Amino acid sequence: MSNTNTLAIANETFNLHQRLTALQFATDIAKKEGIPTSKVKKLHQEKSKLTKKIDSNVRQILSRMTLSSNIQPTSKEPWVFVRYQDDQDQSLDTKLRLVAIVPECLGTVHVDGRESSPLTLTNLNSMLPLVCDNKAVLAYESLADIVALEELHALLPGKLTTSRGRKHWSKGSVLIEVVGREKEKEEGNEVVTPHQVEPDVEFTVSSHAGVRRVQRMLGIPDERMAEAHFKANAQSIRSDIVESVKKAEILWQDPNPDEPIDYYLDADNVVYVIGHDHSVPNVITLYEADFGFNRDINRTIILQQVKVLEEMHKLWKDTLVSTSVEHAEGLDKMQGIDDDIELLRRQLKAKEAEKKAIEAGLGKLNTDERVAEQAFNKEHSKLFKKWRLQEGL
Repeated sequence: MSNTNTLAIANETFNLHQRLTALQFATDIAKKEGIPTSKVKKLHQEKSKLTKKIDSNVRQILSRMTLSSNIQPTSKEPWVFVRYQDDQDQSLDTKLRLVAIVPECLGTVHVDGRESSPLTLTNLNSMLPLVCDNKAVLAYESLADIVALEELHALLPGKLTTSRGRKHWSKGSVLIEVVGREKEKEEGNEVVTPHQVEPDVEFTVSSHAGVRRVQRMLGIPDERMAEAHFKANAQSIRSDIVESVKKAEILWQDPNPDEPIDYYLDADNVVYVIGHDHSVPNVITLYEADFGFNRDINRTIILQQVKVLEEMHKLWKDTLVSTSVEHAEGLDKMQGIDDDIELLRRQLKAKEAEKKAIEAGLGKLNTDERVAEQAFNKEHSKLFKKWRLQEGL
C-alpha cells in the first residue's frame, strides 16, 4: 500500500483527533456552565462517532507501517504518530500516539524494529517532556478551543464572555477571546468582599424597580400612590437608582447562561437585581436584605451566605466535572442500546412479515389438501359407493 495513502489517512486522523479534543473542551465548558444535559448529549454522540473513526484509522495506519520505523509523519509538522508497545498493560498491545516532536529530536524517538526492541510506553513517556514541541501543542489547543466555542455556539446560540471576572453567554466577537481555559483563582476561607462596580458602566432602570424604590426607600407602601409618584418623578428616581448602583458592589452573579443575573449590594444593604437581556444592563428590581438585626450584622450574614453559596456552586461544578466521563459513557451506552433496540425492532418486523408469508403458504397448502381429498372421495365413490347402498350402509 502506498505511502501517499498512509499519509492521507494520518492527516485525516490528525484532523479527527483535533476535533475530538475540541469536543472534549466543549463538553467540559458545557458542564461547568450548566448547559442542559439534553443539549450536551449531541456532543457525546459526535465524540463517540469520532472515536470509532479514529480507532479504525489507527488500525489502518498500524497495518501499513513498516518494521523499519515507528514514526508515521503527517503534513501537520511537527505532528507525527508514534508506534509503541504498551508495557503498562499485560496484553503488551501495539498502539499509536499523536505527538508534536521537535524535528531535531525525531531521531531520539525513532526505533528500527529490525535491529532493536519496540519503543515502550514507559520510555516514550520519559522522552516526551524533552522532545515535545510545546509551541505546536499550544497552537493545537488554541485552535481546538476556538472549535469548541463554535460547537457551543451551535449548541446554544450566543457566546461565552467574561464580565467582571465571571463567564456569561451573550453576543459578539469576544467569544473566542475569553474561552482560554485559564486556571480560576482559588479562593481562601476569608469572608467574601464584593467587587466594586466599574464607574463607566451604564444601566437602564425598569418601571418596576422605580416603583419599588418609591415604596421601600421613600416610605410610600401603597402601590397606586407609589406608581403615581414614580411617574411624576421618573427621571430623577431612575438617575438616583443608577447612581446608587454605581456606588454599590457586585455581590453575586448567577451562572445560568440563559438568564444572566447580577446582584449588587450598596452600603445600606439594598440589593439591586441586574438583568443582561438588553444591550445595556437593566435594573429589574431592588430590595433591602434585612434579617431582623442591625445593618452591620445583616451585612455580615449576607456576605457569609454568599461565601456558602460560592462553596456550594464550586461543589456543584466539581461534581459535574468529576461525573462527566461516567455520564458520557452512560449516554454512549444508552445510544448503543437504542441502536440495538431499533435493530431488534427491524428484525421483529422482518420475522412478523416472514410469519405472515408462512401462514399464507400454509393456507394455500390447506386448500390444495382439501381439493385433493375431495377429488379422491369423488373417485372412490364411483367404485365403491354401490356396495354400501346394497348393504344399507
